[in-house]
Amino acid sequence: SVICGFVKIGNCSFFGANSTVKDKIEIADFNLIGSCAYVNNNTSENQTILPVQCSPVNYTADTMAIYL
Repeated sequence: SVICGFVKIGNCSFFGANSTVKDKIEIADFNLIGSCAYVNNNTSENQTILPVQCSPVNYTADTMAIYL
């Protein structure tokens, strides 16, 4: 991860591999910054930041059976 200058990080925040935080940003408590995410705005408490190209995938048991 890359944390630039004058960044304030709250308690219990997690930074994934290759995440980047821009200068003068405040990361609130209990944040999850995903792998390859770029943070360019202050965050709120209990927030999750994912990379732009990332989208949630919801697999059901039936869907997973196709791949097994």
